[in-house]
Parts: sequence; C-alpha cells; structure tokens
Amino acid sequence: MGWEQRGNNRYYYKKERDGSKVKSVYVGRGEVAHMISKLQSSSAVIERFARTMKSPEAINQEKAEAALEQATDLIQLITQASLLAAGFHTHKRQWRRKRDVDGS
Repeated sequence: MGWEQRGNNRYYYKKERDGSKVKSVYVGRGEVAHMISKLQSSSAVIERFARTMKSPEAINQEKAEAALEQATDLIQLITQASLLAAGFHTHKRQWRRKRDVDGS
C-alpha cells in the first residue's frame, strides 16, 4: 500500500493480489486518504503486537504439546527396547525378526 504521484497530485492506492497478478485499487486522495493510510499502517502494528503476545490458552497449548512430544519419545524408546529384547532388528527403517534367534 502506498502513495503514488500522478501528475501534480498524490493518490493513495491499495495493492491486491489476484492470482499471480497484483492490482492497484484506488483508495483516495487528500485528508481522507491520509487518515485511511494512518489507520491501515497502525492496524499492521497492532496485529504484529497481538501476534507476539501469548494468551494463557496459547501457553497451555504449548505446554500440552511439549508433554505430548515427551510422551511420544518415551513410547518410542520403550517400543524399541522391547523389540530389541524380543530379537528384532531394523532393516531399512522396518522392524524384522532376526534369524536363528532361538537356535532353529
């Protein structure tokens, strides 16, 4: 978004993407356009600030995701240990029973 000089006047245009093309949409000129540009630039700052602030729900979700990831790691470790103890091995990321485990 920005101001463009056309002849002797300055006009405020908003850029919009339409597929692969970018279109300039006329917003206005003068005081009204100036107020709209200030409002749009401040809304971007407000949105950026809101993204950086974490809500209690977001904090709780991050804690739950960390606990879930830790539980998943423990389950994988226990599974690998039990399969190794049962005589399996990995071959190309697949678990396979070893040959002659019990002497047969």
